[in-house]
Amino acid sequence: MIKVTLLTIDDLETLYTFECETWPAGARASKESLTQRFKLHHWIFAAWENEIIIGILCWRHGWFDPNNMDTFPINFNDFANVANDNPFNSAFAYNLSVHPNYRGLPIAKHLLNTAMIEYHNPNWQYLVGDGRCPSYNGSNSDSEKIEQRLNFKQVIDGHLQRGIPLNLEDYLIDPVLCFYHRLLNCHFTRVIEGFLPTDIASGGNRVIFYKKLM
Repeated sequence: MIKVTLLTIDDLETLYTFECETWPAGARASKESLTQRFKLHHWIFAAWENEIIIGILCWRHGWFDPNNMDTFPINFNDFANVANDNPFNSAFAYNLSVHPNYRGLPIAKHLLNTAMIEYHNPNWQYLVGDGRCPSYNGSNSDSEKIEQRLNFKQVIDGHLQRGIPLNLEDYLIDPVLCFYHRLLNCHFTRVIEGFLPTDIASGGNRVIFYKKLM
């Protein structure tokens, strides 16, 4: 039986252990970042099975205008490690992750649906996320095995360097972005270069996506 709970700073050590087991080194949060998110009153949810965390989802309140992306945070720190916006119209979701031993099961869907139902805010118009794209360079860490897909890297580089437009099929080459689209039926709206430079697998890039909630 999988249960979903809202974590507190008392869960810091357990959360950090999960972070280290789940994310490649360049993409995982430090213990200091996790502590800061608790102090900033972000929402950090966990899916549990037999007293073991098997999935995590975090969000904060943010302001999002899909027609004016110039106002959007330009790096992961400004997206995920800052105070809740006020006013706000969105949940800025980040760190949606499933432990490697449980991937392939509908953990993320159950976690997201439960958290969105139990903690829904009537002010939300959008759910906004920053999508990793690890097939850009490929990843062969202990926690992630994803092959590089040169056709994906080529379309992303063409977009960033020469302004070539992307279509949905281009985004869906990457398995993580494809997962987000299947899970949420979301819209991909912008590729931000250098969003998280330490995420080598994604080339430092993030693909911003959103789902309209109302």
